[in-house]
Amino acid sequence: LTLIGVPWQRRAEFKRRWANEPFHHTEHEVSFSSEGIHYVQGLTESNLHWGFYERGLESADGFLLICGEDVFSLIPKRAFESAETLSNFRALLAQKLRKRA
Repeated sequence: LTLIGVPWQRRAEFKRRWANEPFHHTEHEVSFSSEGIHYVQGLTESNLHWGFYERGLESADGFLLICGEDVFSLIPKRAFESAETLSNFRALLAQKLRKRA
């Protein structure tokens, strides 16, 4: 019972926390430049230098920018307005971050 109950309870807690946190449901605006990444989410605004990120990974659906062991930013590919902006971002990542498996 413990083997099944603990993971289920943990998953239910994550879902509850997600549902009850309005900050997670606000729209994100993200822009990129050679200096860093600019985030706007609700009333929160951040400018993060590329040095903040340890590495970046690309999957079929998006980019994972990793800051630390449990801290990351996920940028979905569907958020890019064109194939050209996607290609430009990919080139910027290759220039600014190391790619590791």
